[in-house]
Amino acid sequence: MGDELGKQSPSQVAGFYKRLADSVDNNKGSLQMSLSAALMRHWLTNRDPKSLFEFEAPDHLKTNEKVIDTLKYHRQVYLTEEKARLTGGTEKWAGIIPRLKGKPPYPKWNGIGAISMEYQSLVELPLLYQLTGSDEERDLLYGLHGFQLKTKVSVTASIIKNSQKLRVVFANFEAAVIDCQVSRHRGLILS
Repeated sequence: MGDELGKQSPSQVAGFYKRLADSVDNNKGSLQMSLSAALMRHWLTNRDPKSLFEFEAPDHLKTNEKVIDTLKYHRQVYLTEEKARLTGGTEKWAGIIPRLKGKPPYPKWNGIGAISMEYQSLVELPLLYQLTGSDEERDLLYGLHGFQLKTKVSVTASIIKNSQKLRVVFANFEAAVIDCQVSRHRGLILS
């Protein structure tokens, strides 16, 4: 059989991938928007390696089980209920409690006003989506496969009256999908 695309000129190969994106878009099933088709088209037309492609994340990305689970995990990291997973496989407490205690590398926060924190971690979509996934799950797999989910929060804390417990309020919780492997693009999930 061989490498048929390898025998074609760059413009012919680009034409093949454009037709592929069009075909995916025309057969998107229940999707309002095919993320994989949109990202393929952007990849074909982008010639600036430093460009940033921003888009409003489609509902099937915002509501995906793996994304929701990762958002819940981030919330637990911010509340110091779970350790943050760091590059190299290490873990550490990184939420509000180390900041209130002033544990290095965090300066001591006096609890007055709001404090901002950021965290980023991997969301890996299973290859099994190819066989068992819905239209939505397959679109995310083909468009993103694995990607970084970055959250930024602003929280306030106050001591609950007659208690040693804190009431923590998320004044702001933003999330974005970041994928820099193929081309730089970011899907804004929620604010």
